[in-house]
Amino acid sequence: MATIDLAMTKIDLMSPPQSGLFWPQVTEARRFFLGLPRPGKSGLVVGGGFELVKSDYVVKRRGFAFLAMELVVGGYGSATLNGRTFDLSPGTFFSYSPQIEHELRTDPRRPLVKYFVDIVGGKRAQSLLRSAKLSSDHARHTSRVPELIRLFEELLNHGSSQTAQCRRSEEHT
Repeated sequence: MATIDLAMTKIDLMSPPQSGLFWPQVTEARRFFLGLPRPGKSGLVVGGGFELVKSDYVVKRRGFAFLAMELVVGGYGSATLNGRTFDLSPGTFFSYSPQIEHELRTDPRRPLVKYFVDIVGGKRAQSLLRSAKLSSDHARHTSRVPELIRLFEELLNHGSSQTAQCRRSEEHT
């Protein structure tokens, strides 16, 4: 399968993991990156995507530049968030904030299939998580997978659109 990146900047989004934004251990991907907002902005989507990961997929980070939210729609694995390990399976929704040390690992026999969105953190983004009864070091199981998939697909469509409306909404949010 081919890897497809819907990048909207000149940044090489498939560079080695030290870039930290997009991990290269995938067999299929649809992704977007809107660029970094002006300083002082928070609660803005900067990127996201859909990934079918390779059987050797492992992500280890001491932190991350953004608040990330992920939804597992297929496969199995684990997420260790601030030292606590959670099983990942279809319907698992989890998040991690910039200060959260995390490790994501797939089951090599049943690789993860997941959506994700990256948001510039701050009080606004943390408030969003709290209102959804999520913390950035915990995983939950949801029965609302079809609704969440539609939302993630909308994000992908909007984020990969290079229309003036997409750029304008990102700049003024």
